[in-house]
This record gives sequence, structure tokens and C-alpha cells, in this order.
Amino acid sequence: ARVVLLSGRAVWFPANFLRNHAPLQVKSLSPNPNDVIQKRKDFIDKQDDTFVKDTKKLYLQVCAWMVRIDSDLEILDKGTGKPRTVTAIVNERSKTSFRTECY
Repeated sequence: ARVVLLSGRAVWFPANFLRNHAPLQVKSLSPNPNDVIQKRKDFIDKQDDTFVKDTKKLYLQVCAWMVRIDSDLEILDKGTGKPRTVTAIVNERSKTSFRTECY
């Protein structure tokens, strides 16, 4: 049972759409539509259970990427001509340190 993400929490179920708007003229379907609905609920329950863990994992991956890209990229300061890291420039402009949030 496929789920199509439309926007935010809005989803579309093509199987429901086809069943409601283009029904098949057959005596039985394989799999049974009730089985599809239960499998969909099981899938969503599993996603609910793993969402926080998956989000934390992705957050750590982004933080590691930010640290790596910051150490790989240096930008020449227009005023002094000295190399500066991306984090130093962003921190100066925003007055907050996003690097420390990753630790």
C-alpha cells in the first residue's frame, strides 16, 4: 500500500482513490482491501515508533556534515584577506553558535 506525501502531514493513498473512483469489476481482489488497510496502519504505527530515533540519527548526520564541510571550506575575509571558516562567518552574522548545538 503506497502512500504519497503531498505536503507536511497531508498524504494521499492511491489505492483508496482507485478503489473509490475507478473500481474494478471483479469478484475478488488479491490482496484483500481490508488486509491492505491493516498493513497500512501497521506501517504507519511502525513509522510513529521509529520517527524520533530516525530524526535524531539524521540530525547527527547533518551535524557531522556541517563540521566536515566547515573544516574543508575556508573563505577569504574581504576585509583582511585572511582565510576564515564558514562557521565563524555565520556565527558572527547570527551572534549564535550552531556548531555547539551539535555536540
